[in-house]
Amino acid sequence: MQLKVWSAETGQCAATMVGHRAGDREVLTEGKLLLLGCENSNLLAYGLQSRKKIFDVPCHGAVNCCCFLSDISAVCGTEDGHLTVIDLRNPRVPLKEWKESRSAILSVCPYNRGFWSSSGRNIVFNCIKFNQSTDGADGFGHDYLAKWKLGK
Repeated sequence: MQLKVWSAETGQCAATMVGHRAGDREVLTEGKLLLLGCENSNLLAYGLQSRKKIFDVPCHGAVNCCCFLSDISAVCGTEDGHLTVIDLRNPRVPLKEWKESRSAILSVCPYNRGFWSSSGRNIVFNCIKFNQSTDGADGFGHDYLAKWKLGK
């Protein structure tokens, strides 16, 4: 088998590698997830090694952005201004959902013990503390600690 590398600048073949076998260079994909935010209002997770869908979380609107907050949690922002935080071990029940803005959530970025989110109107830092549940339920409890808003 041969693998060709194409130049984005010229559109020409930049290199050809001969002897490549599919799958013989896959490393560090075990236990890894790929999150996909979809226009059909779903957040999907695929296992990189299995290449199978692990879960599908329905959201409030088209998912514009998503990111991992930790090894066990993720957040996504939607076109209709909602933010959803999920526990990856139990994604069926969101840890927290709220409407942040009348504008679309355009980006989310993890930072320290929370995350930044931005919309067309403002930038917000959301700080969420996750604690082990004391009621014996699966997943984590959560406390909404603080919120700082920059802009209008």
